Amino acid sequence: MRPVWIWMLPLAVTLVLVLAGFTTPAAARSGQAGAPPPIIAQQSQTPPAAATTQAAPEQAFVVHAASLHLFAIEAGRLARQRAHNETLRAFAALMIAEHEDLAARLRQTAAALQIEAPVAPDARQRARLEALQQTPPGDGFDRAYAAAQGDALADALKLKQDFAAGDGHAALRELAEAALPLIERQRDRLQALQQ
Repeated sequence: MRPVWIWMLPLAVTLVLVLAGFTTPAAARSGQAGAPPPIIAQQSQTPPAAATTQAAPEQAFVVHAASLHLFAIEAGRLARQRAHNETLRAFAALMIAEHEDLAARLRQTAAALQIEAPVAPDARQRARLEALQQTPPGDGFDRAYAAAQGDALADALKLKQDFAAGDGHAALRELAEAALPLIERQRDRLQALQQ
C-alpha cells in the first residue's frame, strides 16, 4: 500500500505551480502553458488612479516622519557622546527615548495599513547626520547639534501639522495630532537651551 503523501504529491505540485502563476489546470489542458491564472493577472494590473493617489499621501507621510524620527534618535546618540553641555546631553537622551517611542508607534500604525516604514534616514537626514559626525566634540558640536535638531523639529512640526489637517487615513492623522504637543515641547526646550 502506498503512503498517503505519494498520491497527494501531484496535487501539491500543481497547486504550487498555479499559485506561483506558472500555469492553471485549464490552461494546461488547452495548451496555454505559462499563462497566468486570472487572479494573478488581475493583481499585476496597474491600480486605478484613485487608489494610487489615495495611498501616496500616507506613504509619503510615513517615509518622511520615520526618517525624521530616525534622525532625532541618531543625532541624539551623537550628542550623548560629543556634546560639551551636560543639559544638552540630557536633552539628547530625552530626544532618543521620545522619538524611539514615536517611531515604534508609527511603524505599528503603518504596518496595520500595509505601509512599509523605512529603517534608515532619508538622504537629507543622512546629510545632516554626516555633518554632525564631522563636527568635533565641544561647543562647536553643541551649536551644530542644536541647529540641526532645531531644523529637524521644524520639519517634523510642519509635516505633522499638514498631515493632521489633511484628509489622509484617520489612524495616521490621529498619530500626527498626538505627536504635535510633544514635538512642540521639544522645540521649546531646545530654544531655551540655545539662549
